[in-house]
Order: sequence, then C-alpha cells, then structure tokens
Amino acid sequence: MRARAASGKGTVTPVEGGSMAPFLRGGEMVVWSPVRPQALRTGDLITVLSGDVLLVHRVLRLRVRGGTLQVREKGDSQRLGRWVDAAEVLGRVEAVLEGGARRDLTRWPWRHANRLLGMAHGLLDRMFEIKGRRR
Repeated sequence: MRARAASGKGTVTPVEGGSMAPFLRGGEMVVWSPVRPQALRTGDLITVLSGDVLLVHRVLRLRVRGGTLQVREKGDSQRLGRWVDAAEVLGRVEAVLEGGARRDLTRWPWRHANRLLGMAHGLLDRMFEIKGRRR
C-alpha cells in the first residue's frame, strides 16, 4: 500500500495501493500517530518511509540484532516481508476511515484480529523465508 508521506500526531493519510488488500483498500484513509519502538506488537499496522513513499504494513515479528530492535514488516498481499530498524517506523495506525465509518484498531475486535493476522502472516513469511534458504 502506498500513501503520501506525512508526519505528526493523528495524521490522516489516504490509501493509494493494494499491498494491504483486502484489509485496506484504495479510497480508505488511515489515522496514525508516532509510536515508541518498544511499544510495537505483532499485528500492528505501521507507517514506514521507503524512499519518498509512505508504506502502511503489518508487523510480523520483532527481534534484537546487535543491540538494535528490528521489525519484520509486510503488506498482507505480499509474499515476503523485510526487516527494518524499529527507529525507521514513523507511527502506528490507530484507525481506518471509509465513507463516514471508523474502524478503531486500538479496540475490540480489531486489536485482537490484527494480532492474529500478524501471527498468521508471520508464520507464512517465516516458512517462505526458510524455503528460500534451502534453494
């Protein structure tokens, strides 16, 4: 999913791509705020700057390498994720807006659904990652 880069608390950003389909679709808006890296959890939707494009992807796993917290992130419709330093994460998506409706991702059922989706996508990502090493 591509979105225009923005910053600040409660930033509203339009969804412009399909990497997070079907969870996010073009025409929707995401509301995100800065987040401390230590507060990130599996399943969170995060904003990460990739070049000059703001990506909204899901957290699959967290690890510490060389004293640095890293995040495995991926769009739901993508096959493989990538590791980024947690310091590169700009924020966490708090809500999705579509036609007057608001999905609050910090509350039931979305908080739990996203956690389960993060775990499932993380498992698949790990399987593809291991399979790729065997070749």
